[in-house]
Amino acid sequence: MFFLQHQFNVMRNYFTACFVLFLFNISIAQTGRVAGTIVDSKTGETLLGATVLVEGTTKGASADFDGKFSINNVPAGKVTLVVSFISYTTKKIEGVIVKPNDVTDVNVQLETSTSTDLAEVEVVVTLNKENNSALVLQQKNNASVSDGISAETIRRTPDRNSSDVLKRVSGVTIQDDKFVVIRGLNERYNASYLNNSPLPSTEPDRKAFAFDLFPVNMLDNIVVNKTATPDMPSEFAGGIVQVNTKSIPEKNFVSFSAGMGYNTITTGKDKTIYEGGKLDKFGFDDGSRDLPSGVPSLQNQYEWSSTPDQAKVAKEFKNDWAYSQSKFAPNSAAQFATGYNFKRKEKDFLGVIFSLGYYSNQNLYSQTRTEYEELSVNGQNTERRPIQQQYNNRVNQTQTSTGSLLNLSCKLNDNNSVSLKNLLSGSADNKFITSTGINNFEEENLINDRINTRFFSANRIYSSQLNSDHFIPAAKIKVGVNLGYSAIQRTVPNLRFSAYGKYDHLKDYDPSEGPNEKDTVYRAYVSNSPSTSPDYAGFRNYSKLSEKIISSKLDLSRLFKVNEKLKVDLKIGGLYQDRTRQFDMRRFGLAQYSSFQGQPVFFDDSLLYVTEDKIFEEQNMGVTPYGAGGFKALEDTKVDDNYSANSKLIAGYGMGELKMSDKIRVIAGARIESYTQKLTVDYQVKDSVYVNNTITDLL
Repeated sequence: MFFLQHQFNVMRNYFTACFVLFLFNISIAQTGRVAGTIVDSKTGETLLGATVLVEGTTKGASADFDGKFSINNVPAGKVTLVVSFISYTTKKIEGVIVKPNDVTDVNVQLETSTSTDLAEVEVVVTLNKENNSALVLQQKNNASVSDGISAETIRRTPDRNSSDVLKRVSGVTIQDDKFVVIRGLNERYNASYLNNSPLPSTEPDRKAFAFDLFPVNMLDNIVVNKTATPDMPSEFAGGIVQVNTKSIPEKNFVSFSAGMGYNTITTGKDKTIYEGGKLDKFGFDDGSRDLPSGVPSLQNQYEWSSTPDQAKVAKEFKNDWAYSQSKFAPNSAAQFATGYNFKRKEKDFLGVIFSLGYYSNQNLYSQTRTEYEELSVNGQNTERRPIQQQYNNRVNQTQTSTGSLLNLSCKLNDNNSVSLKNLLSGSADNKFITSTGINNFEEENLINDRINTRFFSANRIYSSQLNSDHFIPAAKIKVGVNLGYSAIQRTVPNLRFSAYGKYDHLKDYDPSEGPNEKDTVYRAYVSNSPSTSPDYAGFRNYSKLSEKIISSKLDLSRLFKVNEKLKVDLKIGGLYQDRTRQFDMRRFGLAQYSSFQGQPVFFDDSLLYVTEDKIFEEQNMGVTPYGAGGFKALEDTKVDDNYSANSKLIAGYGMGELKMSDKIRVIAGARIESYTQKLTVDYQVKDSVYVNNTITDLL
């Protein structure tokens, strides 16, 4: 009995302690946070030092040099905020709902006061009206014509990456699901920036950035500037896309989401696959498709031109032509994110955000390509008929992406903040393309072709920016410093082509034409000449693009108030940007081994009828075990396939924004840029190219 009584007392004390702890947690949890930005209702400029008070309490805060404020530990429920600033009408915002352990966003616009109402007038508004009008004001008062989309809007969309988000911006269209076209001008005439630092190009032969690299959970906002101002680089005619990732979180959070999608066209349907790399599923190239180490370097490409050496090189390539059938998996996506806000004296001090995202998308589609000619009689078009090719392409595609983000931000005080933003992302596009159709309609006996292509590309980008923003109260000067580093690598390793063909029917034997060589069985197209191309079976292409950008930027600005109506905002700054690029490509094909030391060798024609998975086995390279000729390797790399390049941009600017009245504003300035470009093609080949140009412009 004593034992039972003792156990009862222990359990009672335990539950009593848990209940007290529960009540304590509830009591401390019934507070939230109010944060936002205070700006001038007409000019949109931020109001440093404006104060915000929770009516009926002693809780309040003042705005920093960016106009931002935050009030912690505000009692949960409906509260009223009182916002005031010298020479501005006091504003009272009613109906602000504060939720426990949550953040309420409040954007405030203050109107200038007259001498008669300075201490008398108080404007009362509701929260919804205030927030909506603040969003419009930001775009209205921008010095350049711009458009964009915020994190709040992004959260409401089903978009999975930044290219999907950009489709929603006015005047912006997306090509190939990743390249930006602004106001009808393609990517060549646009510029891309991440957290105020330039982004490298992801393409080897054009100035373009693939915006499908950034998952949406990393984005804070995207802004597209469509007109130029002196503080912007001049390398655009269409627009500048500025992608900004998240900074200090407004509250601590941990989130995880995962989903799967069913597609009636792909999910569970037949899919053609081939051997790939171990990291394909995550969007990275693991190096298993790299050019074999035994293949001579490009500088020594002419040293293995003899037939025995060509046969030896052919044996270095792996027999990786087999393919098989599988099933399309459902589309899938997963995102993990966590953020922490460390406070000092109830103010934001240190923010940490980490995010990891993944998605996989399956596609199956067909394309038909036909070459036509128009027949005409007496100058009138009478008929369009196919003349050369008509192919149906069946594309099995898997797109995968993995991205991670780590941002560290420190707000030292109301006048100084520093942030370090890092991003690593990889995306891959994996395709198996089967092309079947007719070649050469002009011949009486049609040729049926079957061409298989194994395509894999991987993009990897690392970007880091150090941003430092300061306000010097004594001089009333804002200082912004940005240091950036970006590196991108795009690989297309072991792009492979195989081609087979057969004639439509056997023709009657004509002794005058010699033996009947028309074949109705699929036969591999393998070159029997000293040259090769992607039109032949056994052709491979290896390419790698690497680009790095180091940049630095300094901006200084000061606002001069001549009187209540006349204001002048002066801004000066400079930019330095160093961009280096290296592009390497090797192209190889297989040809028939039909001669040795000037003597003919009988080529084993039966090899051309072997299936794709076995035709290019090592035993079929060089002289076969039966003494007949097999296959040899040829290099098809061109002189200008490889290049290295470097560019340097040094710029300085000065601009002024004159606000004469509510309806008149003048923006003027000048920018000087010195741009140096170097291009080198030098692989010990006779037609090397060297370009070294420097251009200086005053804009």
